[in-house]
Amino acid sequence: MWKKLLVSAGTAMVLIVLPASPLKDSGREAAEIKRIRHMPAIEMFADSLKEAKAPKITSSTKRNSEKKTIHLNVGEGYLLAKIAMAEAEGEDTEGKALVILTVLNRVASKNFPDSIAEVIYQEGQFSPVSNGRFDAVNPDKDCWEALDLVMGGWNHSHEALYFESESASTWHRDNLRFLFRHGSHLFYAEE
Repeated sequence: MWKKLLVSAGTAMVLIVLPASPLKDSGREAAEIKRIRHMPAIEMFADSLKEAKAPKITSSTKRNSEKKTIHLNVGEGYLLAKIAMAEAEGEDTEGKALVILTVLNRVASKNFPDSIAEVIYQEGQFSPVSNGRFDAVNPDKDCWEALDLVMGGWNHSHEALYFESESASTWHRDNLRFLFRHGSHLFYAEE
């Protein structure tokens, strides 16, 4: 469950969504906020995030067969909900959750960057980031429900690292192993 916080960022009002139940603060949020501060989607309210002392959400994933805990601060949760909106606005809650899981699977993979922000902003990986749609959208209620679903342990991603909507491009089919289809997205793993 998420609670909403309306803050002023200069002349703009920004809606920040925080987990409703506070979790123990590890003191890492200031460093995380500085790290993501340069990103366009976060830039206008980074100071407000710092003041909010965002709680952490934890989830487990695997990297090289070792259990790894991913700590999500409010900025990272926001990025995941935002990429779900940008990539899967027309999909159901599970379709949005699968987009989130694909990002988290990449974070857990040795073949991709090891942070949510770096995975999302990796050049050429997500078309909404490349074409500006990512900066223009705001997560809706369903995106936050998808994040709640993932953080609650739901994972039907089959460790997908890629997804696409049907297109004329054959790169995914030619270079990856098809896993499954959900809605209009096709999910893949590396060979």
